[in-house]
Amino acid sequence: SIALALLQVYAEELVKHPDDENLRKPFFLFIDEPELCLHPLGQKNLLNALFELSRVNQIFLATHSPYFLISEHLRKVGLFVFKKTDDVEIIKLTTGGGALPWSPTWGEVNYYAFNLPTVEFHNELYGFLQEISEKWTLPEFDRFLHDRGLENSKTWTRENRGVVGQTFDVPLPTFIRNKIHHPENVTMQEVRYSDEEFRTSIQLMISIIQDMTI
Repeated sequence: SIALALLQVYAEELVKHPDDENLRKPFFLFIDEPELCLHPLGQKNLLNALFELSRVNQIFLATHSPYFLISEHLRKVGLFVFKKTDDVEIIKLTTGGGALPWSPTWGEVNYYAFNLPTVEFHNELYGFLQEISEKWTLPEFDRFLHDRGLENSKTWTRENRGVVGQTFDVPLPTFIRNKIHHPENVTMQEVRYSDEEFRTSIQLMISIIQDMTI
């Protein structure tokens, strides 16, 4: 906090115009990974302080910190996700620009920046699709997915308190959703999904959302 206070004083001096005190020179602050060596609470406090400083100065941050990226402050700023392929590809995610109304989320950033599917992002997409489809039971929602081109490519066996129940054919997103939400199902514990299936499931749901919201 002391360093930021000094930085703010320094910034205020730098922006003063030498000939007219009513004029201000532009000031840009670039910080690379400011979260390094900071406790998570310290990172959150630092981000709050930087946003205070950004009221009158423009600040650019390069970060890998989830504590920065899950901040509600991101609804008010521009976020660029840099993904390295053969060349550098820049994807801009802002409010209304991602797959979800509350984008960007940490799971979404992980998916686009690092091609890393996460349980959090899968849950967000599945839940949002249930909301906009208004299909709240799994059979209804599976029919909704089937109507949008998803095949019942997996099977799921229900289990209630150790008692094996009925087996159903289900779409890939529902199978993965069930695996996430029912780790206690002993019958299905040895039946796993691959990383590629995880990515495919997420991409299928993103495509459906995009088709429905265009």
